[in-house]
Amino acid sequence: MSTLDLWNTVEGIRITRYCQLAATALAIYDCIITFDQELEQVWKKPWSTSKILFLLSRYYGNGSVIAIHLILLSDTSSNKLCRVMFITQAWANCLAVWIVQIIVQLRVYAMYRRSRYIGSLIVTGFVIEIAAMVTLVTFESVGLEATASPVPGIQLCTVTKIPTFTYGFWLAIMMFECLLFVLALYQAIGRFLKRRDRWRQQSLIDVLLRDNILYFFLIFQGYAQNAAVFTLPPMWIEIIGSFSITWTCTMGCRLILNLRDAYDRRDEMMDTEHIDIRLRELSLEQQREDFRTRISPHETEERPRVESPGSVHEEYELVEVRVP
Repeated sequence: MSTLDLWNTVEGIRITRYCQLAATALAIYDCIITFDQELEQVWKKPWSTSKILFLLSRYYGNGSVIAIHLILLSDTSSNKLCRVMFITQAWANCLAVWIVQIIVQLRVYAMYRRSRYIGSLIVTGFVIEIAAMVTLVTFESVGLEATASPVPGIQLCTVTKIPTFTYGFWLAIMMFECLLFVLALYQAIGRFLKRRDRWRQQSLIDVLLRDNILYFFLIFQGYAQNAAVFTLPPMWIEIIGSFSITWTCTMGCRLILNLRDAYDRRDEMMDTEHIDIRLRELSLEQQREDFRTRISPHETEERPRVESPGSVHEEYELVEVRVP
């Protein structure tokens, strides 16, 4: 190995360590800053499908990422152990991606009012994606090679050889994500065009659409980088791939927290609006009584009775017109 190659290898090892540490720190940091929301929106709520998916994404997804990164960063003297850890990381990535995609699928299914056609389309695409990912990871596991000491005196698990077709793993994920995105975008455009007041307060469906579209753009660019990095030396796979599952698990948790927070805020606003409307009704009824005292008894008897034409405000306007 020439001096230049040795320098490039050492520099790549250093960057890999930093990226793996950064991904681990990011996962821990997100758990800390959203723990208050998690406590209110998840732990204090009854058990449901979304709660189970959140806990799987949060603690299985992030937990596996943190554990694997810490093991890969440790001093390992066995090439076989390094290879096993990289294969384990690949399967852990699959499960984390599937958990978050189930969250997104349920959201898209809800946007279409539980349409059987949309449900069948999503499930079919998901099954095809799973089959493609399992096949690619299986063949990747056969052709993967790793070393525990890429440079004499430096201990760090490093990929030395990986099949060239492995980029198809990320392409399969991207294709299914595109399907979910197109379905969400179609619903968003249709909803926007049908809405009269396009700047009114967001409903829960609006929150679903907004978060799904943002999720796609953030996740898609990460997966695209993972697919493109296979044109570089194997060492760079870990540099870019360190963040992919961290992003996925973080976004999956945020999708659930944002929706539950919007639901709670909607209930609070509905309660506030109900109180405000009731106060206005009482005020209008009082003003109506004041006007009645100013109308003569004869006029009061001849005034046609309004048979609940609408709101109290409409009845108040009818009385006001007859005041001399």
